[in-house]
Amino acid sequence: MPDHDEPGSGTEPERRAELARIERQLSESVEAALRYPNSRRFAIHQDELQARANVIRSQLGEPERPLGPVGGRPGRWQRALLLASLAAAVLVVVWLVASSML
Repeated sequence: MPDHDEPGSGTEPERRAELARIERQLSESVEAALRYPNSRRFAIHQDELQARANVIRSQLGEPERPLGPVGGRPGRWQRALLLASLAAAVLVVVWLVASSML
Protein backbone atom coordinates (compact mmCIF):
# COMPACT_ATOMS: atom_id res chain seq x y z
CA MET A 1 0.00 0.00 0.00
CA PRO A 2 1.49 3.39 -0.91
CA ASP A 3 2.55 5.66 1.92
CA HIS A 4 0.19 8.61 2.39
CA ASP A 5 3.14 10.97 2.89
CA GLU A 6 4.42 10.13 -0.56
CA PRO A 7 1.41 9.82 -2.85
CA GLY A 8 2.00 7.84 -5.97
CA SER A 9 5.05 5.90 -4.83
CA GLY A 10 5.07 2.45 -6.38
CA THR A 11 4.29 0.92 -9.74
CA GLU A 12 1.93 2.44 -12.26
CA PRO A 13 -0.99 0.12 -11.38
CA GLU A 14 -0.51 0.98 -7.70
CA ARG A 15 -0.46 4.69 -8.51
CA ARG A 16 -3.63 4.36 -10.60
CA ALA A 17 -5.33 2.44 -7.77
CA GLU A 18 -4.26 5.14 -5.29
CA LEU A 19 -5.57 7.84 -7.65
CA ALA A 20 -8.91 6.02 -7.95
CA ARG A 21 -9.11 5.72 -4.15
CA ILE A 22 -8.38 9.43 -3.70
CA GLU A 23 -11.00 10.36 -6.31
CA ARG A 24 -13.56 8.18 -4.47
CA GLN A 25 -12.70 9.93 -1.20
CA LEU A 26 -13.03 13.28 -2.97
CA SER A 27 -16.49 12.37 -4.26
CA GLU A 28 -17.57 11.24 -0.79
CA SER A 29 -16.25 14.47 0.70
CA VAL A 30 -18.18 16.55 -1.84
CA GLU A 31 -21.36 14.61 -1.05
CA ALA A 32 -20.82 15.19 2.68
CA ALA A 33 -20.11 18.89 2.09
CA LEU A 34 -23.42 19.25 0.29
CA ARG A 35 -25.17 18.00 3.42
CA TYR A 36 -23.27 20.52 5.62
CA PRO A 37 -22.72 23.60 3.43
CA ASN A 38 -21.27 25.85 6.17
CA SER A 39 -18.46 23.50 7.18
CA ARG A 40 -15.06 24.72 5.99
CA ARG A 41 -13.27 21.49 6.92
CA PHE A 42 -14.66 19.72 3.85
CA ALA A 43 -13.11 22.33 1.53
CA ILE A 44 -9.73 21.96 3.24
CA HIS A 45 -9.95 18.15 3.05
CA GLN A 46 -10.92 18.31 -0.63
CA ASP A 47 -7.96 20.58 -1.43
CA GLU A 48 -5.60 18.15 0.34
CA LEU A 49 -7.04 15.21 -1.60
CA GLN A 50 -6.82 17.12 -4.89
CA ALA A 51 -3.18 18.06 -4.19
CA ARG A 52 -2.30 14.40 -3.52
CA ALA A 53 -4.15 13.35 -6.67
CA ASN A 54 -2.28 16.00 -8.70
CA VAL A 55 1.07 14.58 -7.56
CA ILE A 56 0.03 11.15 -8.82
CA ARG A 57 -1.35 12.60 -12.07
CA SER A 58 1.93 14.41 -12.76
CA GLN A 59 3.85 11.17 -12.14
CA LEU A 60 1.55 9.38 -14.59
CA GLY A 61 1.96 12.15 -17.17
CA GLU A 62 -1.68 13.24 -16.93
CA PRO A 63 -2.76 16.89 -16.68
CA GLU A 64 -3.31 18.25 -13.19
CA ARG A 65 -6.67 19.61 -12.06
CA PRO A 66 -6.87 23.07 -10.49
CA LEU A 67 -7.31 23.47 -6.74
CA GLY A 68 -10.15 25.52 -5.33
CA PRO A 69 -12.83 27.32 -7.26
CA VAL A 70 -12.27 27.74 -10.97
CA GLY A 71 -12.22 31.34 -12.16
CA GLY A 72 -13.92 32.72 -15.19
CA ARG A 73 -17.13 34.54 -15.95
CA PRO A 74 -19.55 34.98 -13.08
CA GLY A 75 -22.63 32.80 -13.08
CA ARG A 76 -26.09 34.00 -14.03
CA TRP A 77 -27.19 34.32 -10.43
CA GLN A 78 -24.12 36.46 -9.66
CA ARG A 79 -24.88 38.81 -12.54
CA ALA A 80 -28.55 38.97 -11.54
CA LEU A 81 -27.56 39.75 -7.95
CA LEU A 82 -25.22 42.50 -9.13
CA LEU A 83 -27.92 44.07 -11.30
CA ALA A 84 -30.48 43.86 -8.48
CA SER A 85 -28.01 45.50 -6.09
CA LEU A 86 -27.29 48.31 -8.55
CA ALA A 87 -31.00 48.86 -9.15
CA ALA A 88 -31.64 49.01 -5.40
CA ALA A 89 -28.80 51.52 -4.96
CA VAL A 90 -30.21 53.72 -7.73
CA LEU A 91 -33.67 53.60 -6.14
CA VAL A 92 -32.24 54.60 -2.77
CA VAL A 93 -30.35 57.54 -4.29
CA VAL A 94 -33.44 58.67 -6.21
CA TRP A 95 -35.56 58.39 -3.07
CA LEU A 96 -33.01 60.38 -1.02
CA VAL A 97 -32.80 63.11 -3.66
CA ALA A 98 -36.59 63.27 -4.00
CA SER A 99 -37.15 63.40 -0.23
CA SER A 100 -34.58 66.19 0.20
CA MET A 101 -36.40 68.32 -2.42
CA LEU A 102 -39.66 68.29 -0.45
